[in-house]
Amino acid sequence: MKDVKNIDGGYWRRWMKSASDSPSSTKPNKKDRSSSSTADKTKKDVKQHRLSTLCQSSDKPLPLFVEKCISYIEEHGMSFEGIYRVPGNRAHVNYLIKRFHEDPSIDFVSMDLPANVIATALKSFFQNLLEPLVPEQFHPLISEAIGKEDRMDQMNEIRHIIGKLPPINQHVLKRIISHIHRISENQQENNMDPRNLSICWWPTLTRPTIGSLDLLQAISKPLELFVLTLIQHSHFFFPSPSPSL
Repeated sequence: MKDVKNIDGGYWRRWMKSASDSPSSTKPNKKDRSSSSTADKTKKDVKQHRLSTLCQSSDKPLPLFVEKCISYIEEHGMSFEGIYRVPGNRAHVNYLIKRFHEDPSIDFVSMDLPANVIATALKSFFQNLLEPLVPEQFHPLISEAIGKEDRMDQMNEIRHIIGKLPPINQHVLKRIISHIHRISENQQENNMDPRNLSICWWPTLTRPTIGSLDLLQAISKPLELFVLTLIQHSHFFFPSPSPSL
């Protein structure tokens, strides 16, 4: 893979072009909803990009924004009650993204934002990619694997499916699942056990686009159980140490 050291910043510049035209870069009031139109525009723009265009370099494929969000949450948000379930203020989320666009090296701690704002921004990153982290062509295989009666057969098949993902997707999925697993280990303080977290994350990681409600309902439970299984058995699916940030 070619070196793309600066591509993350360039990507966010394109994504947040409309936000950068705003005359103010001050932290918004909690009741401010004026940035909602900007959020709509950015969702449209970000979907023009694939995960493969956002890695920092060939030897560090985790996008910088993802890296910074995870680092912040693991340092300051592990005990936040309802992390990933309680959404952050949308104006604050847009403010975070805008500031990152202006200066990718910005220290998130200096922005004095609640942990759920960072968590919502992280989920938004994956929700608005061109393709989901676990692409849709793998969903039937996942459903088949989840349907296996023998638990070990099920887990081995899931591990086989993960091995078929693009290398960048595998790396990022490993980091995200390892992070979510760490969140679940602190469930006595944050009230987010693996099942709660899987409910919050499976739509973000898989994003099925089936038009029929019946078909969507049929695939939803296997995908939720897939993410739950990854969280509960993260060391089985990703046995090597999680890459350092």
